[in-house]
Amino acid sequence: MYNRSSPKYEIITEKFSLEISPSKTTLITFTNPTNYFALCGSSHEFDYIFSDGILLTLLYNKRFNRRTNRVSFDFGGIAHDVFRHAEVQSLSLAIIGATEQENHVAVKRIKEKYRNLNVVHAISGYKSRKLILEKLKLQPVDIIICGMGSPLQENFLIECKSILSNNFTGFTCGGFLTQTALSEKYYTDFVNKYHLRWLVRMVRHQHVRDKLFIDYPKFLIKWYVGLR
Repeated sequence: MYNRSSPKYEIITEKFSLEISPSKTTLITFTNPTNYFALCGSSHEFDYIFSDGILLTLLYNKRFNRRTNRVSFDFGGIAHDVFRHAEVQSLSLAIIGATEQENHVAVKRIKEKYRNLNVVHAISGYKSRKLILEKLKLQPVDIIICGMGSPLQENFLIECKSILSNNFTGFTCGGFLTQTALSEKYYTDFVNKYHLRWLVRMVRHQHVRDKLFIDYPKFLIKWYVGLR
């Protein structure tokens, strides 16, 4: 049965603070009702796990008496901080995920906002992992941003950590690249302010509707009843 007195793993309660150190590899990911329980087996591999979703944030805080903030990798969240820091510090990036066309458009829009950003690799998430890893071995980078969907993106960063000889900071980014390809400002200020991101994505994407009507009820059953 699910232990109600303690969380499966700790979600970071502090506000996001960017630390990119060449002396170590750091992995950062985000959890929500669709992958909260699935992350249990690999949560120890990540240095930081943030709550990306208002529902999980509220439930987590109430049950475990935490003060967790919602943190997401997009322009309404920490993406600007990451790209700006990389630009100022002259750090190199690999941006991996989405389809080839979506990746191309998203990276183009990102580089229009951050003109000095050094994107060494811009690769579709549908390429073979072996090919992507070979590129990262040949041309190492300081930051890897991966949007393959969970759990593929988490597994990929873990694999990078075990295989690549250089240190890097890795972020999962979910649907950020697809969203950026669709619109430079995917979420309006109003949507971000009133936590309506889920509604926007539900209207726009069938797979999000599937998650809301199938995965979310399953999550709530596990959360409240303790089923596995």
